[in-house]
Amino acid sequence: MATYAGDAIDKISKIASELTGVQLGERQRSMVETRLGRRLAQLKLKNLDEYHTYLTENFNVESRALISLLTTHHTFFFREFLHFKFLEDQAFDKLVEVARTRPDKTIRIWSAACSRGQEVYSLAMFFDKLLRERAPDVKYQILGTDVDIESVKWAQNGVYNKNEIKEVPLAYLTNNWARGTGKIADFVKVKDVLKSRCKFEDRNILKLSPSEEAGYYDVIFCRNVLIYFNSDQIKTVVGSLMKRLHPEGHLVVGVSESLLGLGLDVQSHGSSVYSHPKAVEEKKPTPASNVTPMPARTPAVAKDQPVRVLCVDDSKSILVILQKILTKENGFEVVGTALNGLEAKEQVQKLRPDVITMDIHMPEQTGVEYLKANMNSSHPPVVMISSVSREDGELAIKALEYGASDYVEKPTLQTFAQKSDEIQLKLRSAIKNTKMKGLSSFDQAFQRPSGQPQRKDEICVIACGMGEMKKVEKILTELKNLKWPVTTMIFVEGAAGVLPKLASKLSKFSSGPVDLIKEEPGVIPGPGYVGLGDLHQAIGPFAGLRKDRPLAVWVLGGLSKSSQEEIAGLKNAQILLEDRTPAIWTEKDPLKKAATDMMPWNSFVYMTGEYFLKAG
Repeated sequence: MATYAGDAIDKISKIASELTGVQLGERQRSMVETRLGRRLAQLKLKNLDEYHTYLTENFNVESRALISLLTTHHTFFFREFLHFKFLEDQAFDKLVEVARTRPDKTIRIWSAACSRGQEVYSLAMFFDKLLRERAPDVKYQILGTDVDIESVKWAQNGVYNKNEIKEVPLAYLTNNWARGTGKIADFVKVKDVLKSRCKFEDRNILKLSPSEEAGYYDVIFCRNVLIYFNSDQIKTVVGSLMKRLHPEGHLVVGVSESLLGLGLDVQSHGSSVYSHPKAVEEKKPTPASNVTPMPARTPAVAKDQPVRVLCVDDSKSILVILQKILTKENGFEVVGTALNGLEAKEQVQKLRPDVITMDIHMPEQTGVEYLKANMNSSHPPVVMISSVSREDGELAIKALEYGASDYVEKPTLQTFAQKSDEIQLKLRSAIKNTKMKGLSSFDQAFQRPSGQPQRKDEICVIACGMGEMKKVEKILTELKNLKWPVTTMIFVEGAAGVLPKLASKLSKFSSGPVDLIKEEPGVIPGPGYVGLGDLHQAIGPFAGLRKDRPLAVWVLGGLSKSSQEEIAGLKNAQILLEDRTPAIWTEKDPLKKAATDMMPWNSFVYMTGEYFLKAG
């Protein structure tokens, strides 16, 4: 087994911090050790002293591997949409005006910490659509950079799991993505119409060379990376970025990041958006005679008025959740509710809403029946909010065929925060795109046979104590939409006496009933099965029956040493530990040495998706 020297881990952490700017102190020590343990095994090194020597002797190559190990890659499309809304509502006219003064009429955008490309392609979808509608003579070009070269390669490839883009509004998806076939049927690839406008390269924003790009970029996104830097590093980075920002441009940082109070020469526009300070208010220049005039905007909703929403659902709890999401503070107002399609028709005539949210399954008249009977060119746009998955449900496809503008899976109290942005985004998008109803080319592709299926023998094991049930519930909910069909086994430490009640409760969150694992199961069931058992009683028979099926083990919270030893004995498996900072996994923990990686538990499903893809 590898041994870990304190001096070596400190030296390696210092090197990583100097390379990336990410602060790696005592609280991050356990994470660093776990991730480096995997690298030691790959290099067949005995301990971190040997790795430190190897890193020093092979610095140019190994430093890149170190950066990839210790940087966080979890992000998603259209993250923090309020920044896109700012660009459209407050910055777009000036961006176009500046671009039209250039020979190439191009808006220049830089995503300075682009990770695996989701932010870049979100910006590409956004600007491609907006420019086609409002300034078709203007083009855009996006540079995506990241300190991790592996992330840059991922972004350049432009291939993602289809579930990653399901939260993107149809108005942005259409004609921009191609679905894979055969073994890659669950993946999508960005089309050249977007990709040709995007360039990627590895670049460290802490070590930018003397700028040849002074004032070059109209928009710079540097989001959710400054939180890892100290104040001096933030000043250095922002100073470099502002030098590269056009005098009329905007710098966008993450919503949890603020540049105020650091003595920086920037002007705030709210929502974590900044620009160069303006000394005096400038007069707008008179357009030249050869400039294409910008089309007049005719929004469906007055700019300062909230979007008026009619919510249609037979579940009162869902209506309550929607009313909490669609508030005046967020730019919405729920003007009425209805329990079925018949009531909805009356309310539409009475209230004249701007947009409608509608369930599929309702008594008296379903959402699909309502759409078939009532949708026409003058009807307000309808966004379906239902528990049926958009690409998997025949009824969901029917709803889109009959004129629904978009689709959102129902929010719950557990997914409230996550779904709030998606619902608000898709309602606004539906209003702006009332003519684009029906199936997109992307959704039509999901009606066709997908060709050769993926492997269907993967197993996910959740190992935990009784105190982790809330996390288990959320994971089971996420697994409903997992990219591959999987067998799920839940092993709970010390739960033998309460398993029946626990199975009944967990079944509410699973795609199917949660079954109690038999004492002598004989065989591990196939995809879609969800089993529950006491960890000590069930894991032994499971290990003997698994054979060569791909396996991922997710460890929530802490476990006893004996439980850890049983899990550590599972060979050829991805073992992910929950990062329990400030609680720390130590060298006395058997799982510390056996683990593949350590991370926040809500990244388990995402990381296992990549693992199963490679295993397949």
